[in-house]
This record gives sequence, C-alpha cells and structure tokens, in this order.
Amino acid sequence: MAAPSFRSVRWSRTVNFLLQTALLLTLFAGLNHVARHYAWRFDLTAQRRHSLSPETLSYLKNLARPVRVVVTLAHDPDNDLITQAWRDVSALLREYAYATEGSRSPVTVENLDVHQRKRDADALGIEHANSVYVLSGPNRREVTMDELYLVEDQRKKAFLGEQALTAAILDVTQGAPKKIYFLTGHGEMALDDPDPARGLSSLHEHLRLRNYEPIPLDLAASRKIPDDAALLVLAGPQGRCSAAEEELLRQWLAARAGRLVALLAPTYPHGLENLLFDWGILADDVLIYDNDPAGRAESGDLILNATDAPPPPTHTHPPDKNPHPGGAPPTPPPPPPPPPDHQHRRTPH
Repeated sequence: MAAPSFRSVRWSRTVNFLLQTALLLTLFAGLNHVARHYAWRFDLTAQRRHSLSPETLSYLKNLARPVRVVVTLAHDPDNDLITQAWRDVSALLREYAYATEGSRSPVTVENLDVHQRKRDADALGIEHANSVYVLSGPNRREVTMDELYLVEDQRKKAFLGEQALTAAILDVTQGAPKKIYFLTGHGEMALDDPDPARGLSSLHEHLRLRNYEPIPLDLAASRKIPDDAALLVLAGPQGRCSAAEEELLRQWLAARAGRLVALLAPTYPHGLENLLFDWGILADDVLIYDNDPAGRAESGDLILNATDAPPPPTHTHPPDKNPHPGGAPPTPPPPPPPPPDHQHRRTPH
C-alpha cells in the first residue's frame, strides 16, 4: 500500500487545525453568551456582607419609576476616610444596579466630580462634594457622610449604607410618607422614650427610614381620627379607653375601613372588649398551665408554637355566625388549680 503523499498529509492537518479553531471559537462564544445572559452570583461570606437584604430587594422589585444615583465621592489618596467611603458606596451601589438590571425601573449609578463637571452638577442641582444624591423624577435626596456610618467615640463602628440608600430611594419614589398615629393618653409606650423595656424610639427610627411618619395622637383631646391616617397603633395601654374613644375606633374600622394594631398587655384593663368582640376577637385574661418544660424559655416565658390554623377574621360576624350565640361571650369556668411546684404566667388569649 502506497504511503500518503506529503501534500495530502499537509491538507489533512490544515483541515484539522481549522476545525479545532472553529470548535474553540464556538466554545468561547457559547460561554460568553451564557455568562452574559445567564449569570449567577454567590455570596459565600458568613454574614452575607456582599448581598442586599430581602427587604431592600423587595422594595427594588416594586419600584414605581427609575432611580438615578449620582456619587460625588472620589478616590482621594490624601484622604483615607473619603477613599474608604467611595469604595464602600461603590461596591454597595453595584448590588443595587445588579438587582434592578433588566427591570422597568432600574437603578443607574454614575460618578460626578462637582469641580471638573460644574455645569453638569448645576444642571442636576448638586452643590456638595462627598455626598450621594438619589434622583427620581422631580424628587431628589442627598445622603451625607454622617448617614453612611455609625460613629461612636469619633470612630466608625458600622457601615449603614444600605439603610441610608434604601430610605432615600423610598423617599424619592413613594412621595409623601404614610402617617402612622400612635394613640396616647392611657400610659401607652411613647415614641420618644429610649427605654428598652417600654420605649419606642428605635421603632420610630426604623419606621422613618421606611418612609413612614409616626405621630402621637390623643383621641380624648382631638376627638377625631385624622383623614390622612394610614394606621393606628395602640401600644401597651395601662388604662381604659373611654366609651367615646372606643366609638371613634369603631367608626374608623367599620365606616372608613381603617386599620388598627392593638398591643394589649395582660392584667391591664383597656376598655376595648366590646370593640374587639365586634370583630370576633376575645382579649380576656386567662391562665395557661403548661407542665411541659419544653414549653417555656430560659427566661420563664411561655413558648407558643406556630400552627397551620387560618388567621383571625378580618370582618365582622353576621348575627347567625356569631362565635357566641346569644350576643355575649360566656363566662369561662375557673381553671383547675395548678400543681404546687408549677409556676404560671398570666397572658392574653
């Protein structure tokens, strides 16, 4: 059998080389297509430091209009504080842009040197360097350096960028904040009280950052519920509401489709038994005896496990479906005496 000629061998090698080159190019093109359109990102840090919180992602998913973020921070070799802030903010804003990529209301980010591009800064109404401006439609909000970090004893303790930027985005996209009125006049928890046991100052700050405006309201003095109220909160009253106040709340819930959050402490009279009963809710003080040690926490409080039962009713009961036929709840029988060595805790039912 004759050996293959040199020309045929060279031609065969050339064809093999071209085919291998075409396969490699196809492979790289396919990988680039997958990386561009089907990218996956994983945050392997223990505290998920490089990921936005589920709450922020939920807000970004439901943005009403696009958001433009203009960063006037800059990399400054002579100022370590500004350089670190620029790095922290830039890394965080990449997550905002990535989370809204491809959506109808994306978050776009740009850097602006207010000194070199003064005309652009003036057109946007930007006056200060070393800040972050959040713009959406006619609304804008400036986030300063003081809002980006928690500082104690003149030292940075924590980066609060996500908290500050999410609050700014909500501020410019949702318009006027919704008003939540906290009822007062019966020893309720106070919005300006920093006490960890009964103060609501921390809740006040969290609500404000989420574009809500908490406002105290004394129904006995105002004798009306404001028309702009989105929610009423009765937080731990230590005295009874008057009949007039109860009627105001009844009209608010029934005639105006209002919303009320009632946080009722055990053993304290609140005067809303009839109102709650209208909605099929009993807030009686009863005794719960639990002999199982697994049912109590180390502090002695009861552990109430979640169930698959449907939530409480959100509408009044028709007369034929009243939970207590006859129009009034029956008086519960006295509970059996507890074991001598068992401690009990009074709790609302």
